[in-house]
Amino acid sequence: MTTTAYAPPRVMTSTPSPEPLSLYFPPVDEKFLDPHEIPPFQQVPPPPSAASPAMATAVSPQESPLSPRTEPASLPHKAETSIMTPTEELYALFGQFNPISLDELVQEAALLKRVDRKYMVSIPHVLQLLDGLRQSGARVLEIDDKRHFHYISDYFDTADFDLYRAAATKRRRRYKVRERFYCDSGEHFLEVKIRDGRGNNVKKRLKCAPVSQSSVRTLRKEVTSPYTFSFRGTDEGEWIAKTFTDKGVLSAEEARDVVRRLEPCVRTAYARSTLLLPDGPRLTCDLNVQASSLMPPAQGGKHRVPYTEIPFVIIETKSAQRPSLADKLLWSWGVRPIKISKYAFGVATQHHQKANKWTKALRLIEQAA
Repeated sequence: MTTTAYAPPRVMTSTPSPEPLSLYFPPVDEKFLDPHEIPPFQQVPPPPSAASPAMATAVSPQESPLSPRTEPASLPHKAETSIMTPTEELYALFGQFNPISLDELVQEAALLKRVDRKYMVSIPHVLQLLDGLRQSGARVLEIDDKRHFHYISDYFDTADFDLYRAAATKRRRRYKVRERFYCDSGEHFLEVKIRDGRGNNVKKRLKCAPVSQSSVRTLRKEVTSPYTFSFRGTDEGEWIAKTFTDKGVLSAEEARDVVRRLEPCVRTAYARSTLLLPDGPRLTCDLNVQASSLMPPAQGGKHRVPYTEIPFVIIETKSAQRPSLADKLLWSWGVRPIKISKYAFGVATQHHQKANKWTKALRLIEQAA
């Protein structure tokens, strides 16, 4: 199949808002950085020395990362950055890690089979985790002198949210379709994520035309006006349908029908930093996670706010079967993995769809907001 250059869908169906919201990566909002506002969550604070002697210096043994009435332990660099906000201190801490290039990261962290674990942690306590990992020899991904990278993802679904509901009800065969924009480099991919009948997760990517920085700025600001786009009759639509059939999740007729009904649904944005841990696994930190709707208001049902955000850092570890050093440290604090999906968060909060699978995470987010 010959694939044509794919420009991002930006055909607006309504007049843009006269006052475009600067939705993505706003100035730090201190309202959700106060650890006193974080709800109690599995407060089991055994001493952290079980994880690593080096890490024990960075964490108070009486402290739980999500405790509502504790302050973060003092960090070695705290005196130098006392005037910083917690978010600024977090970014500064990444600057203290030794760097690793993308090629080295891919080579050293290549995993044929991996276990992904996600956590929601407040910024003050992420500082403790990162400082311990830094002392243990973790390295941060650095590309062109940058250590924080901005992502925008546009997710596609049917008008009835069939893809979302398949995930929410844990259907054996389910899938996700999205456009991903790498804001710093301008790279642009169409992606299909599939969970097959055996429980294996597969991701296929189609490289699309790069996005200019002016287009990136538009993506980051003018996000509240819905646009229309259809994969019907396009090379990209054929590629999506073929991916579904090749992986055995849909028949050819079913795949064509799904592709024909796909439309833009939710946009998410966040900033990410990636670490290579000393024992081999990777760890990602996603900050300022926000979601907005790409559907016309009439399709959203109840009233929607312009955007919603997750007032936690989303930490994800990607390791082989054994838990990583970061997992062990978080577990020693009583923090356990939690089911959270950026797309599900967007659909549940913007379109008020049921989210039983992610109820615990959404309740914590609501309480902390």
